[in-house]
Parts: sequence; structure tokens; C-alpha cells
Amino acid sequence: TFYPRYQIVNLLSGGLVVAQECALRSETHIPSQSWVPFHWENSSFPSKIRLKFDEQENTHENKWSSGCIYLDKIGITALRMPLANKSKPLIIQAETRLATKRQDCAIMVVIWSSIEKSNPLYLMKNNSPFTVLCFQPTNNTQQDATLESREL
Repeated sequence: TFYPRYQIVNLLSGGLVVAQECALRSETHIPSQSWVPFHWENSSFPSKIRLKFDEQENTHENKWSSGCIYLDKIGITALRMPLANKSKPLIIQAETRLATKRQDCAIMVVIWSSIEKSNPLYLMKNNSPFTVLCFQPTNNTQQDATLESREL
């Protein structure tokens, strides 16, 4: 009996498209509330995948996730997923774990949505009497950093 090395489970309310990093044209569609086996397009590329929402296939925008899910590292990853309608990005979580004998694969990747208010992507606490200024790097990081240094 042959089993796939990876299975990807989509627990989101909509479909997902997944592809190996550096091989984004070789997409695998995962319908909502289902799973599919995943196979590498090219074994010389890194063992990580990127995601986008199924609804974006027919748009002119190519909104792949900025971050990746590493398939060779067991654990939970949080990603911001851009949406085609330019609304606020959705926070999703992905758990890469070893499969059980009943799951007919070696590694399972389970993807679900996170409720940002009760489970924020980052949590920072300042227990000092001083004000702390921080920002998240974006595509315009150089421009943002220049503006902030002038404002200070």
C-alpha cells in the first residue's frame, strides 16, 4: 500500500489553493471542510507551502500568503491571508503534526481560522513605566521607518 507523505486539511469556510514555494503555478485545490494528499512539484525546492483563497483564482490579483508553512517543522504557525476584496486580512492557523496510523499519511497539516479578538496573532505587554513604540514591517518598511523617525 502506498500512502502520501502529506495530507492537508482545510477546516475553513471556503476553499483553499496550496502550492509548493517556488512552484506556485502547480496548485492543488482543497475544498472547504475536506482534505487532499499533497505531493511535491520539485524535490529541489524548499519543503514549505504557500496558500491563497480559492475565490482569488478568477481575479487578476495573485494574493498568495506572504508567509509559508514549513512542512518539515512540527508546530503551529499563524498567517495573515490577504483577501481579494481588499478587506481586512484573515488570520489563519496551521498545525503541522505527525499523523496517526488511521490517517494514512506521514504528516498532517490542519488549517483553520483564528478569532483575532480572543486569540491575537501577537500579544505585547508593557510592564514598565515607559511608553514603547513598535511597528510591524510591511512592504513599505523603508518608507514607514523614515516617516516614524521624522515624527519622533
